[in-house]
Amino acid sequence: MCITKVRIIDDNNDGKQEKEKEAFALTTASELLIKGSENPCMNPMVELGTDPTLSVSFHHINKWFYDENRTLFEIALGKPLREFLDKNPTHMSLFNEAMASDSQMMKLALKDHNMAFQGLESIVDVGGGNGTTAQIIGENFPELKFIVFDLPHVVIGLQSSNNNLSFVGGDMFESIPKADAILLKLKVRI
Repeated sequence: MCITKVRIIDDNNDGKQEKEKEAFALTTASELLIKGSENPCMNPMVELGTDPTLSVSFHHINKWFYDENRTLFEIALGKPLREFLDKNPTHMSLFNEAMASDSQMMKLALKDHNMAFQGLESIVDVGGGNGTTAQIIGENFPELKFIVFDLPHVVIGLQSSNNNLSFVGGDMFESIPKADAILLKLKVRI
């Protein structure tokens, strides 16, 4: 929140008068937390980052620096994040909503940047989840062919009405489908 000057039109019996008053207004960053606005809503990402069960992991960063074999979540939760999420549907839903809301930021990132993917015919979105990022980019660049590549149990049954978007299951540490470019938006080792 910030204090800003707003113009108020006072319609009294004498006619309209304009006055300036100080009032509270949202900052550009805080507008990203409002659902239903024209901007993407980052509220699910904030909820994920402040969830007590998951955020406690960051209290274990010191241990993680000295442990070469386990992820931060394995140290804090006693199991890999994916395994934890698979056994906790509420957290899985929160995680998926957060990843999708983070992908919505692509709309702002691509706004007025039509040359971002110039010269490319295909992109593979590694760890692309439900395809939100690929769909957003595809709306702005319909000539591109997209492959959303994620773990098989993530993409199983996912389909797109867009002929330029397909879902492929696999392990990025074994191989990645061929494309002109690889998109790694956010790497979360889960």
